[in-house]
Amino acid sequence: MALQTDEVGLSFTETMKGFLQKGAAPATPEDVAAYVAAERAGQQANTYMEFTLTIAMPNLDVFLADAQHPGIANGTVRVDSFTGPAGVPVNDGLFNLFVETGRAYDRRMLYALPFVGADGQPYLLDGFKLVRDDGRFDVWGATSTLYTVIRAGHDRTGSVLACGILHILVVDFMQQLGTFTVSGTDDPARKAAALAQFGHMFMGTLWDVFVRPRLSP
Repeated sequence: MALQTDEVGLSFTETMKGFLQKGAAPATPEDVAAYVAAERAGQQANTYMEFTLTIAMPNLDVFLADAQHPGIANGTVRVDSFTGPAGVPVNDGLFNLFVETGRAYDRRMLYALPFVGADGQPYLLDGFKLVRDDGRFDVWGATSTLYTVIRAGHDRTGSVLACGILHILVVDFMQQLGTFTVSGTDDPARKAAALAQFGHMFMGTLWDVFVRPRLSP
């Protein structure tokens, strides 16, 4: 019998890679220059970070209806100076897609990834992507750059211990496109409808942020 449930979900796998500087912290959460400086220092010191996550929305209808658009992130994170080179598990991390900021044509993609370091202490990889029309029409940059801090503890109140930037490389993005999986049904029509729903929301938001402002009189 074909699998059919009331809850149709969606998941995908994402890999991001970059560099960080231990001891660096942005003056404000969106101090982009501080992240860029930390990334460059991390490149010089070869202080590397990377994650591979499977992000799941177990109930796509709930995900789309919730203004925070929350997903669950599980996988592996490597953060030099905090983990070994093989990385450590991330369990029940939080992902939010296109969160509104109260400003028109401005959204955030948020990541909160708890992990236990090589020293046995809890840490949080806390990151955001800026999805904003800054006049450059850079959709790729908005969705591929994750400004990242490492916090003490497993929540966003912990002190910042390091910061840097993670990127999706083109080759990893092409692989990501092939990882979208629909759960809760074996019906090809329901699977296609779920992918279309997600795609409509994703592309519609990018249209609202990057295209609609340019069409306004």
